[in-house]
Amino acid sequence: MSDETADTAAKNEGEKQTAKSPVSSARRFTYYLIVVALLLWFYTLWADRVTPMTDHGRVNGQIIRISPQVSGPIASISVINNATVKQGQLLLTIERDPFELKVTAARLQLQQATQSVNADSSAIDAAKANEVAAKVKLANAKQHAERNRSLARRGVVSQATLDDSVASLNSAKAALAQATADLEKARQALGPKGENNPQVKAALNNLDQALLNLSYTELRSPAGGVITNMNLAAGDYAAAGHPMMTYVNNRYFWLTAWWRRTPSPI
Repeated sequence: MSDETADTAAKNEGEKQTAKSPVSSARRFTYYLIVVALLLWFYTLWADRVTPMTDHGRVNGQIIRISPQVSGPIASISVINNATVKQGQLLLTIERDPFELKVTAARLQLQQATQSVNADSSAIDAAKANEVAAKVKLANAKQHAERNRSLARRGVVSQATLDDSVASLNSAKAALAQATADLEKARQALGPKGENNPQVKAALNNLDQALLNLSYTELRSPAGGVITNMNLAAGDYAAAGHPMMTYVNNRYFWLTAWWRRTPSPI
């Protein structure tokens, strides 16, 4: 009888141990999860203070909307949409005939004005053309240098690239100064009457504007990159100030991110 009682007690004890074993395992697993969660929480606090993380960010690039400075029908298109271009590459040409006629008219007006003071207009005409070409190059060099300065402030372009654009700008300034000096010399060659003649001055101003407008009939790439958003055909009308295409600088990009500011550790 005592043997049976002992066997029953041992059996009951075994059943109790078996019932406790899953409960103990589940409790241990819960403790492990709590410990892991606490460790992850502390790591997140530490990482947020030392190395902030965010999922709010975007990649930025240099984008320029290219617009003509004069109006007229498009004579030819030299690139296709999404084409890779080089700096100064011809993109499209606006019909030049009306602007060439205005240049011719301005030159005839200058010729008449110089003849009234018994002078030759050929030297001053050539000097004015050189000065206008130098003005256009200087304007392009200024824009290119300013874009590189903006990128350099963001740390996108190297100092060497910025220095090259500044050197080109200084070279363009020197070329314009030389062209202006040559024009002034040609004006002085007209003599006292011709140099200060109101008709000569007016003719030079008209020729200056006519040559500038003629140069604006060619749209060129501001730098190396990609031309996109272009849906044009020869014969379409180009309106001054109206964007015709978009230039994207595909060489330089920068990342903008937003994160919560945390106080610096003491």
